Amino acid sequence: MRKYIVISDISKYNSYANLTARLMYLHIACNVDTSTYTYVRSIRQLARDLDVTIAAARHALEQLVSDGLITTHV
Repeated sequence: MRKYIVISDISKYNSYANLTARLMYLHIACNVDTSTYTYVRSIRQLARDLDVTIAAARHALEQLVSDGLITTHV
């Protein structure tokens, strides 16, 4: 079964300059539960999924949150 998603154009946001943030945004968009719009992963799991360091994943996540593209909950 195919799943189609629509994502916003993020090229005007500051986080777009960070390759890891762009990759993370696409990764989250492709894996989000479309019925609830939730995606539950730890920083370590995201880093492993994207094959980046934990520090790089944390920084990318902070940029996406700062730009208002995603929200996080603890």
